[in-house]
Amino acid sequence: MNAATVHLLVNHFPPIVGISALIVIVWGAISGNAGTRRAGYFLVWIAAVMAILTFTSGRGAEHVVKGMEGINHAAIGPHEEAAGATFILFLIAMAFAIVAMIKPSMRWAHVLVLAFLVLATLSSVYTAILGGRVHHPETQMRRR
Repeated sequence: MNAATVHLLVNHFPPIVGISALIVIVWGAISGNAGTRRAGYFLVWIAAVMAILTFTSGRGAEHVVKGMEGINHAAIGPHEEAAGATFILFLIAMAFAIVAMIKPSMRWAHVLVLAFLVLATLSSVYTAILGGRVHHPETQMRRR
């Protein structure tokens, strides 16, 4: 198994787990259930760990695909830049999730978890779209 395989295995988790975490946290806030909200914060942690794996395997994946036919080399740079932003946003969301779990009385931490989680999740979806442009021509929108 090479870095490109690892990258492809883990790159779907950050957006999917991020969306799941958002749903669980919001449901916990609406229902007033602190346990549900904590479960959502744990999902943030999982999404951040998966973002770390995705980001760190990306460099190796780039080296694997560089010599392959059909690679859109111009798409690698924007994908890599977006991945860096996503990585940082998930780490920040995870840090605030940890604070919110340790000190539930700090309401600002709950708000910041949601804010950074929304940004991280949107960024991960955008990063995935850009990643598809590297080697998935079927995802390209054609202009008429």
